[in-house]
Amino acid sequence: MEALPGILQFEPILSKRVWGGTRLHTELGKAPTANIGESWELSGVEGHISKLLSGEDLNQLIERWGASFLGEKVVEEYGNQFPLLFKFIDAAQDLSVQVHPDDAYAQKHHNSFGKTEMWYIMHADPGARLIMGFKPGVDSATYLQALDAGTLADILHEVHVKAGDAFYISPGTVHAIGGGILLAEIQQTSDLTYRMFDWNRMGLDGKPRQLHTAHALEVMNLEPVSTKLEEQVLTESERLIKQSPYFTTTVLRFNGKLSRDHSRLDSFVVYMCVEGTATVQVAHERVQLKRGQTVLIPAAVATVELYGEETSILVVSVP
Repeated sequence: MEALPGILQFEPILSKRVWGGTRLHTELGKAPTANIGESWELSGVEGHISKLLSGEDLNQLIERWGASFLGEKVVEEYGNQFPLLFKFIDAAQDLSVQVHPDDAYAQKHHNSFGKTEMWYIMHADPGARLIMGFKPGVDSATYLQALDAGTLADILHEVHVKAGDAFYISPGTVHAIGGGILLAEIQQTSDLTYRMFDWNRMGLDGKPRQLHTAHALEVMNLEPVSTKLEEQVLTESERLIKQSPYFTTTVLRFNGKLSRDHSRLDSFVVYMCVEGTATVQVAHERVQLKRGQTVLIPAAVATVELYGEETSILVVSVP
């Protein structure tokens, strides 16, 4: 039987968006296409399954290797479904104001996972901001009145950001990425988004994009929310960003050599390079990892060696 690979790198799936820009190409080295807003680095979403350069896709790898690939506890929880979705996002303009459902609502209405996600800011223009929830005192009547008048922006809460900031967006949190931001996104395997407001603009087809007002009303949280994450020191080189029910995310910041022990995780591990460059080595396999690139380490791999230069890497596993 063919040996389980130690390091896997997939072809990015690039998506045009009305708000997309050029940074995924100019800064992260993705294909030079206009208005690219998202690079899906690793996806098990139906219709958007990640593939290796060889053409074999993520589902085929999971079917072949099972728990050696995903981890025993991951298979117990999710079966052969890859549970997380990894993206880089370039917002040249503001994204739509949106909200996501939780697992229960998504299962009932869409037979899908819900959508919990986190963002790590890689670049922010001066003055760039995120929308995170509403200003105090907003109720459903206030929301509907502002929506009807096209003035929703007046009741939304804004948070100014800088590179290195991280945010956790629970289901029900109204949010939007503002223009001038490049970020890494980690989320549940789900493509469910309820669009609430799109800045009165047209889509790529010249028509207004669909809004999902009824669903949004049922799932959104009207109370002010706190979403910014504070890093916790784990070691000299590693900080915990978020421990959630769906993913654990840390950030490694290092120069030189770093050894990683994965033996107790019982989960695949994903490395997303957000700054600098690194060499990832498992036994005799080596992969160069540049800013904006992503690799997956199967669950059966116990030890990983990293060699970096002014490197920052997001490390993600299933808890």
